[in-house]
Amino acid sequence: DGTNTWNLTGANSGTVTDVTGTFSAIENLTGGTGADTFNIASGATLTGAIAGGLGTDTLTQADGANTWTITAADTGTVTDVTAGFSAIENLTGGTGVDAFTLFNGGSLTGTLSGGTSNDSLTYDEAYNGNVTVNLQTGAATATGGFASIESFNADSGQSNTLVGANAANTWNVTGAGTGNIGGTITFTDFTTLTGGTAGDDFVF
Repeated sequence: DGTNTWNLTGANSGTVTDVTGTFSAIENLTGGTGADTFNIASGATLTGAIAGGLGTDTLTQADGANTWTITAADTGTVTDVTAGFSAIENLTGGTGVDAFTLFNGGSLTGTLSGGTSNDSLTYDEAYNGNVTVNLQTGAATATGGFASIESFNADSGQSNTLVGANAANTWNVTGAGTGNIGGTITFTDFTTLTGGTAGDDFVF
């Protein structure tokens, strides 16, 4: 229990709060009742799974290109962790490109943060629900919020809404529900585009 920091630094090896040295040949990591933070360093791998436990827990990938899936409540997979994660409320990418995909039934109670590269949030084509992404509030359907995400992709078979930030924005619409905002934020399959409180230009 308590607040713990787990650092995965090699193959099934690393450090954890209250253990003076390191651990090795440990395939599965399980948190307790407190807040657990799991950090995956560059080159580190885990052949088992990460389970957060009962607290509000965070999983961070340090760098490299990472693929994240969210397949159930606070549950999914990530690069370098063979058996995936569960009971993890917050997901944080690193310096590489992080691609997050929400599948039907998937949800995240905490924050999804991309890190410092060009990162994406995608709702799978079988997501089976309308999606709203709000750039003003950092809110996105089935998550507790997002940060540092530059690309948003919705399920093409649904009625999806993208709300722009409260700034002067130029929306470049290049296809059906597809385009970019000022060349920095890209989007696909949003049926409704809503500007903020400042001047918005929509270019078709």
